[in-house]
Amino acid sequence: MALLDHLRDNINIGNLNYVYVFFIYIDFLVNIAFISVVPKEQIASKDNSHETIAAEFFNQLFGNRLIITRIFTFLVVLSVMGTAAVEVWSGSRVIVAAANLDFFPKYSQKLRNWNKRFDTPINALLVQFVWCSFLMIFVGGSISISNFKLFSNLASYSYWIFYLATGIGLLLIRWRSENNEEKFFKVPLPVVGVFILGGVLVLTFSFIIDDALQLSPMLFSYGFLFIALLSWYYFSTKK
Repeated sequence: MALLDHLRDNINIGNLNYVYVFFIYIDFLVNIAFISVVPKEQIASKDNSHETIAAEFFNQLFGNRLIITRIFTFLVVLSVMGTAAVEVWSGSRVIVAAANLDFFPKYSQKLRNWNKRFDTPINALLVQFVWCSFLMIFVGGSISISNFKLFSNLASYSYWIFYLATGIGLLLIRWRSENNEEKFFKVPLPVVGVFILGGVLVLTFSFIIDDALQLSPMLFSYGFLFIALLSWYYFSTKK
């Protein structure tokens, strides 16, 4: 709710809807472009296609012109760096919002503090850095699949757990609210049902794989979620 309050106070939701629709269409068209240009053998390959598919896309598109391929691949790398920066920015704010709701019973006060000089949640950023370093050094070093595949699958699967829980949680909040309360977000119920069903299918069918090692990102996701819930319950009851 803290994040929703921030949106309500600082963002024009009417304009934001157009932005969301625009990026959804762009993402859809990008996926269509990849499927149309890159050979299916390259996409279905078990080698390093997940790491080089962007380069292969531009290689096929521009007819093996090395310089042009490298230029556009570099632009993709810049886009990835921008996405990582956005994740760092938004992730630290999520930690602050959770701390404002006292989701970290013992450390919420410190995590919600902002640095006045840089106007950033420096403690939340530090915690995020420590957590990511732990994943890279200890988790990544203990699994025999590539770090790229491990962390991309770990992040995407964890996101879907969050999306599904958020969708169900918002439905519960809506049903428990008063009928005459003004609704800030309005989405047709069938759309919500399709979204929740899609989330369930993604989380379920991700376990249907050829290589048992590909289960590790999903198992880590559930393991960290279980540890987080146990820690929250322990500190809450202790308080």
